[in-house]
Amino acid sequence: GLTYPDPADYRWRSMTPEGLFMISGEANSALRNRMIDEAAAALRLDLALAERVAGPDAPELIDLLTTLANLMTTLDGLAFARRVAERALAIADRIGDDSKASNALLRLCEIARTEGNRAEALELLDLAIVRRRAALGDEHQH
Repeated sequence: GLTYPDPADYRWRSMTPEGLFMISGEANSALRNRMIDEAAAALRLDLALAERVAGPDAPELIDLLTTLANLMTTLDGLAFARRVAERALAIADRIGDDSKASNALLRLCEIARTEGNRAEALELLDLAIVRRRAALGDEHQH
């Protein structure tokens, strides 16, 4: 499981409410430099900080969870990635956010495809499209 950082940690003290649920500079830098293991570690810390403040089922966590699921898929941490993406989907469903639900479903689709489960991947893709249409409306062109 995740270990929570010491509240005296410099990132904790300097965190603004708006920035708390965003990917940290450390994670962004590691992602830009394709340092995948370091990015995963930084994202886990970002998630731990956000969970400590908002709780484990806060809607603000969805983007962090989806990003972490995507990254863990790259690292072949598929079981972990699936749990994280399912958690993001559950939160998005609970608050009725079709756009974020669609993003989580696309992550689950990619995980299923990577696992070689084509039927599940196609089913998840269809669900993601339905949710994206619900978010954007049928008249949306893109």
